[in-house]
Amino acid sequence: MIRVYHPLLLKVLHWPKTTLLVAALSVIAEVLPWREVAVCRELTKLHEEVARGSAAELRERFAARAEEPGGVRGEIALVIDAPGETEAAAGAEEGAASGCG
Repeated sequence: MIRVYHPLLLKVLHWPKTTLLVAALSVIAEVLPWREVAVCRELTKLHEEVARGSAAELRERFAARAEEPGGVRGEIALVIDAPGETEAAAGAEEGAASGCG
């Protein structure tokens, strides 16, 4: 299931399958390379982990871990930083021009 919250605040994607993580980070690295990302794994549990960085950095980190015995396991929430003021303003202008805003 994917849940997307208010686009001007942040986006949180909940992945039921960890196999999608590296693919998602690849797409984010290509489309939004300037945004910071956090991979949050096993929140509120004993083995809780939060990794922050660019999508490209985290893609490499979790791709390597996926190859290790045991791989990347558990529930994962992927958080994408909110757009900066310039990016948000450009998105609002595009939305208004297309009739979506």
